[in-house]
Amino acid sequence: MHGSVAYAPSLLYSLAISAFLASFPVSGEGVRAAGTQEKRPVYTASSRLVLLDVLVQERSTGQPVSGLHQDDFEIRDEGELRDISHFDTELFRLDVIFILDLTSRVSARGVPTGESTYRAFYNAVVEAARRVGELDRLGVVSMSANGVAILADLGYEKEKSLQAIRDALFGPVAPDTIGRPRLYPALILAGSQFRGEQELGRRRVVLVWTHNRALRNEEELKQAIAVLKDRSVTVVGIVSPLKRLRAAPQPPSPGSRPPAPRFPPRLPPVPPGPSPDPRPQTEVVEEPETYALDPVVESTGGTILRPAGFDLVDWNAFLGRVRWKYRLAFYPPPDLPSGIERRLEVRLTDAAQQKCRNCIVTARSSYRVP
Repeated sequence: MHGSVAYAPSLLYSLAISAFLASFPVSGEGVRAAGTQEKRPVYTASSRLVLLDVLVQERSTGQPVSGLHQDDFEIRDEGELRDISHFDTELFRLDVIFILDLTSRVSARGVPTGESTYRAFYNAVVEAARRVGELDRLGVVSMSANGVAILADLGYEKEKSLQAIRDALFGPVAPDTIGRPRLYPALILAGSQFRGEQELGRRRVVLVWTHNRALRNEEELKQAIAVLKDRSVTVVGIVSPLKRLRAAPQPPSPGSRPPAPRFPPRLPPVPPGPSPDPRPQTEVVEEPETYALDPVVESTGGTILRPAGFDLVDWNAFLGRVRWKYRLAFYPPPDLPSGIERRLEVRLTDAAQQKCRNCIVTARSSYRVP
């Protein structure tokens, strides 16, 4: 990204932002009311500029907190205070890629997931995809136990992505879906779909739908985080509360029983009634998380949603929280070599914390020097 970019949204877009912000509570006395208009900044783009998306939430409700100013924030780079070069607040348009965990469709032994439970998962994915706006870009990536694949390229053709989601979730179950999902390769593949510099006014998001049962591989984890950070991608997780069905334990084989007597007693006749069900018996089990997704979410400044039930989630409000961010930017010291990793902390100033006592600040915890 080179040269100067003047960033000023249209009047209709500004009014839409104001209407949206008016629905959110403002936390803390003295914080500016949501929807108040300010003069929009003019960004002078630079290859050295580090852009940060920052979410401030009300601790008790999880609602975004609006109305904060530039002097309410501070950025610490390896503990050193940095000047905030640019500051903005807005509803971002999204470049979002859904990652679908196809191992959700089967149990460890290949028994299909319960229809009613799986239907709730399917409906949630489709409902969230439908809430993606017309000016947003949507793509789809799948992960199974044996591989990852791009199902729909990142773009404006939402119907194509919706059809890819339907085909993936209710198409034939391939044997390679059974087992642990390839989470980190899927994140690397999704991150590689974001090409070029991040556009101002847009936010890059990977939304992972999973049971969070992938195996931890430290080398793949580091590579995934590096790819996502290099492209300024935030990872958001939807960890499914689905339980799995698996084949119920079978009775011991005849060889393990005591030998039957040579002349067994005559058994009474079997009373009439329904015949035994010849179908395999199953049982419901809940398999624990491995929390493989959590370090990626934390490193990229995202969040994880673990709903008690998908029917309880307001997807409009959820995507609204994903869209609403403060955007801060700073310049690292000019003598730092490119590519090195540095610790980062974004927090409210002491004065702002007095105004917003129950606020939680979420931002990525490190960056690579451009």
